[in-house]
Amino acid sequence: MKILIVSAAEGRLTGGPRMLVNLAKELNQVKGVSAQVLLTKSGTQLESSLISKGVETFCVPYPNQLRSYGGRLTKLVGVISVLPSLTSYRRDLIQFFRANVHDCIIFGNSRALLPVAFAGLGARVKVWNIFLGRKSKGIWWLLNQVCLMTSDAVFLEYKKQAEDIFTKEQLTRYRFKMSTHYTALSEPVSE
Repeated sequence: MKILIVSAAEGRLTGGPRMLVNLAKELNQVKGVSAQVLLTKSGTQLESSLISKGVETFCVPYPNQLRSYGGRLTKLVGVISVLPSLTSYRRDLIQFFRANVHDCIIFGNSRALLPVAFAGLGARVKVWNIFLGRKSKGIWWLLNQVCLMTSDAVFLEYKKQAEDIFTKEQLTRYRFKMSTHYTALSEPVSE
């Protein structure tokens, strides 16, 4: 089974990226499983760490206009201003997915999943690891809705996360896709 983990992390080796490195390394130790990681930036600590653990990496660069934090891209004016970059990035991602076939694609957060929403990635299983997530209010209701509709499975970090993030309607409609994975508690650390 070929698994691709898509990460939109900036590349510093902080908590989330460290867990991604461990996940990819552990998956590669399972017989019959090959895990690879798609990054948005090369030459980073994250990429170096993955390579040192024997994990194959790819990079589809994230356009600079999309590297905005602090909510600018969740406002209509911000979205309109980056549409050409988003369209180009989406095209590059879809070309990558078509050229590199995987049985399962794990999207590290909504930022990794949204650009390929409704892209017709074939029969591959699409997993949305919600990570910290954003509460379904305002524009985040729509963004979460798109991620819920697009994914085949939703991985939660703690038991009540779904209730904390999604609306009652979203829970009613998509709860069957959700499961909780305590990544920090699953296995003892081994080096």
